[in-house]
Amino acid sequence: MKTLLKWFGLVFALMVARILPALIVLAVIIFLVGRGLQSLGLRPPTLQQIEARLDAARVELRPLLSRIRGAVQLPSAASSAQASAPQPAQN
Repeated sequence: MKTLLKWFGLVFALMVARILPALIVLAVIIFLVGRGLQSLGLRPPTLQQIEARLDAARVELRPLLSRIRGAVQLPSAASSAQASAPQPAQN
């Protein structure tokens, strides 16, 4: 049991050793981008502004997406099951 706990401790330590520096780097990058935007007199967009932009993009892309879905019609489950069923051999 002690050996198992030692292995779990080792795995946990290795995960922390990889994840913690990555999180620190990500936090520094986000901080620097925020400071850079502030120094230029810009503010990051709010969540509502981001959602409004995404909604506008979805409206513009809706016709294209419907054309793509129409061109890539997937067979229904019943017809694909019949097509993939083995055919009996005829003698």
